[in-house]
Amino acid sequence: MSNNSTLKHVSCNGIADGLIDIFPWSPTFNTEFYFEWSSNVPTPNESAAYNLGPGTYSVTVTDVLGGCITEKSFVITEPPAIEVDYRLVTPKCFGEKGLLEILGVSNAVMPWEAEITGGANEMAETGDKFLLEPGSAMKLIVEDAKGCMIEEDFIVAARQEMQLEVGEGRDIKYGEQVRIDATHFPFDNVSFNWIPSDGLSCSDCPDPVATPTEGVNYRLVMTDSAGCSIDDVINISVRKSRDIYIPNSFSPNHDGINDTFQPYGGFEIIAIHSMQVYDRWGGKMFEAKQSFKPNDADAGWNGSAREKPADPGLYLYTMNVEFIDGEIILFSGEVNLMK
Repeated sequence: MSNNSTLKHVSCNGIADGLIDIFPWSPTFNTEFYFEWSSNVPTPNESAAYNLGPGTYSVTVTDVLGGCITEKSFVITEPPAIEVDYRLVTPKCFGEKGLLEILGVSNAVMPWEAEITGGANEMAETGDKFLLEPGSAMKLIVEDAKGCMIEEDFIVAARQEMQLEVGEGRDIKYGEQVRIDATHFPFDNVSFNWIPSDGLSCSDCPDPVATPTEGVNYRLVMTDSAGCSIDDVINISVRKSRDIYIPNSFSPNHDGINDTFQPYGGFEIIAIHSMQVYDRWGGKMFEAKQSFKPNDADAGWNGSAREKPADPGLYLYTMNVEFIDGEIILFSGEVNLMK
């Protein structure tokens, strides 16, 4: 008795599709054959064994009529597994895409093709580079010309979004201070830089006190440990205030109320210079010996001239007022002395 056989090796690594098919022949015509396969054959079917992985298999064939017995062994092989070498670049900053670049494929029958499934992606400049949206589990699949493939699971981690808010714009008086309270995330491992830094109490903090002398747009740049940056802008407008109150009457009767003629104002006024008072004929009734601050009860005109109380009536005054921005403005007018 002799045996002819067909042997099919495994087509792709890891796939059990090997085949052994036996065609026995005996001089005893019209005989029957009995096949006994080794125990590692998963699907014996008389003269054939299917779905075989790599390994050694044996079969014993008996000629039922002639009594002959033949035993034979077969070796099924498989090709080496496809191997892929790739580089995965995760995003450095929020909003950026990741990159997967295939560096090489071995044990594949050319030409091979690659694709990525399971997440948003797009082909980059060439067929071996992919731009990837972060945050989803993905799978790299490489398939060769024979239909063999390899799969690699991976995930592109998403960077956390940075947040920065410096608040609404401000309108301040010249010389006034205002604190900028920026809110930000993350809270740690970040640095700050104000541009410009003029007029700020600090240039590398999130909450400086601002004292600009003119309108300005302050831009705060926040940078994390990876070098990612975010910025926000706040506008601070500065108006030069000329708020001053000069009474049009006073009553120097020593009752503690409105006994002295003097100007009143806030922090915008630095000093009152050269204050003088005249009667209606141009006679000088009073001249301040030195400059003084507004709201000073001990300064100004007490209603006396040449060490005598002045008569009730209208008097003329002039004074030079120096403001915080350095400008000096002349104010003049009438004041009514009342008894």
